[in-house]
Amino acid sequence: MYQSFGQVVAVLRAERRDEDGLSWTQERLGEATGLGVHIIRKLEQGKRAPDPDLMARLGDALQLTLWERRELAVLALSDPPASPPAEPGAGEREMRRQLDLLASLSLPAFLYDDFGDLVAANTGATGLVGLSRETLEADASWQHARFHTMRVICEPALGYASRLGADWEQIAVRQMLFFRRVSLKRRAEPAMADRLRELRRLPQFRLLWDMAMDAGDRPERSLIEYAHAHPVTGQPLRYLGTPTVQPTPWGELVLGMFVPLEAETAAAFAALVQENEAVALVDWPKWIVDH
Repeated sequence: MYQSFGQVVAVLRAERRDEDGLSWTQERLGEATGLGVHIIRKLEQGKRAPDPDLMARLGDALQLTLWERRELAVLALSDPPASPPAEPGAGEREMRRQLDLLASLSLPAFLYDDFGDLVAANTGATGLVGLSRETLEADASWQHARFHTMRVICEPALGYASRLGADWEQIAVRQMLFFRRVSLKRRAEPAMADRLRELRRLPQFRLLWDMAMDAGDRPERSLIEYAHAHPVTGQPLRYLGTPTVQPTPWGELVLGMFVPLEAETAAAFAALVQENEAVALVDWPKWIVDH
């Protein structure tokens, strides 16, 4: 009953590093939690029911944020179903609905899944960020994380960091924290391991990952304030990023919208979305693609 929970605990343990840079062993986690290696082994095998005290000890030892602790607690309630409870064709219809929603919005907006992959964006968002599907597809060395949100944030060649300037690090850390929260339930899946393996080629990703690992007590805010120049006109822009998590039978989707904070930015956004269209980026739902 607790198989998925145990697998995620094992991955979270392996993500912790000792003084020599080696992954924590079950013995090390047993010592850090005060639970002992026998209980840790049972947990990771899915043979031990987690209780509130045990969850608190794991959260402290693994330095999980408040939101990560909540995600782990939800996973501890029961394993997810073996297959999504949806009739044939439902996934394609849901994807079409999401694309129609993106196209109808009067704000730049994008959609990503709980692996961190950008599922779709409207042309308002691609114009604001200064990226396109063609740009993301150009480098063939990216096979699994080609459309990943953290690749956009961390790869210098894509220009995101240079546009944010001195604000990049504080914004990127918060984006990393949100990614770790949303993806926690997927962390033990091979598809996630493939993505993280590619992303770790980027020094900026490794930096943010380590910073997030040390941010256990940092309050996590959903809203992120941005201030940078328009990628085409150079006009100063100020806006908020507002993520909304949507549950679906195939996993969670995150709708991110950019809300202007001043009249000049609102006017620039209105120009961006004048002929708004939705651009599909990765195949979704993944259940249909991968099974």
